[in-house]
Amino acid sequence: MAENEQGWKERLAERVRDADRLVVWDYHRDHDTEKAHAVSQFETTDRAEIEDFIACIEIDEAASGRHCMCGGSPHFDIYSGEDLLASLSLHHGVRLRWSEDWPGDAELTRLSSFKVCAWFKDRGINGPWRELQQAVGRSLAYQRRVMAVQEILPEEFSSRFLKTRDDKKLVELFSNSTENSVILASWCFRILGCDHASWELMDEVTHANAVATKIMPILGKRACSDALRNAVSTGPDRDACYGAARFLYYFGGWRLLDEQAVHEALPIVTRVTLTHPRQRIRQHIMWTLSHLQGGGEPLRQILEGESMPAAVKPHEATEPSGSVFTRGRAPDEPLDVSDKAYAAWLLGSMGMVEARETIQKLAREADGADKKALERALEALGNG
Repeated sequence: MAENEQGWKERLAERVRDADRLVVWDYHRDHDTEKAHAVSQFETTDRAEIEDFIACIEIDEAASGRHCMCGGSPHFDIYSGEDLLASLSLHHGVRLRWSEDWPGDAELTRLSSFKVCAWFKDRGINGPWRELQQAVGRSLAYQRRVMAVQEILPEEFSSRFLKTRDDKKLVELFSNSTENSVILASWCFRILGCDHASWELMDEVTHANAVATKIMPILGKRACSDALRNAVSTGPDRDACYGAARFLYYFGGWRLLDEQAVHEALPIVTRVTLTHPRQRIRQHIMWTLSHLQGGGEPLRQILEGESMPAAVKPHEATEPSGSVFTRGRAPDEPLDVSDKAYAAWLLGSMGMVEARETIQKLAREADGADKKALERALEALGNG
């Protein structure tokens, strides 16, 4: 940096050197008018307090310059008398935006992010702290998923897999491997199911979409079918079963697998995956089962409490960033209900009258969204 050039932090500090008032505000949306207006959250005229806040700001200039699409929260204006010196906003607890001077968003150092968000939190403004905690959670989730992939793949292979950001290069990596195709397919199933991954999240660690739609097809029906048989015959392999269920139920990989292999493996894969800790995955499978011949029995087991899901561990609740592709929902599909209520709604739509008595019992004891879903199931089944 040339002697006459100032860093991002130095330019801000120079601009607000004579500051005597700091106003923190944010937008509030009126639910009646749907119009947003600025609401003051905190104000100080204590110079020492303002200086303490500016001292919290340390910028990683090498990582700065990006510009996210959000408007930021909160906003803060720094004054000298009536003169506005600088107007900034905080983004996701980790970046600052000063549109009048900086060429992009300023990336705070990790320590500075905690200091800035703690400064707001100490003054009753908790949003930045929550956003920072979420960002930290996503970062830890990213590292956890990297470690999961490293446990599945050999060291050199995993290094190349994790560094690759191009689908063609991923295909080349698998195509050029000297490893047995069945083993490669087994790796794919385990990658799709590792770390209790949400099916709808396509992150840059597991490359789930490329694995399921581009790599597994080139490995071929025989290799993928044999890998599926192996997944259910040894244990079964939980992560491989989760991945097989994702491949079948989410990516629609039925045609790539031998019909007999699917027939043999599907009951085990389904039973294992219906204990998946993420409810959206369990209910996705349940919805698909309601459209398959013989799908009523596992739904009945859920209704009767014979299939119990695993709990999401606290450190697994947050997942890494990525693209989310949500499945479409039926117009009358119940939301935010228990697995039992969801199974009842599906059994009602399937006309399984033998489930009526259990649904009636559950409905008498339920409330809220569960009760509504159970009552709808009974309506579909008739009074009986």
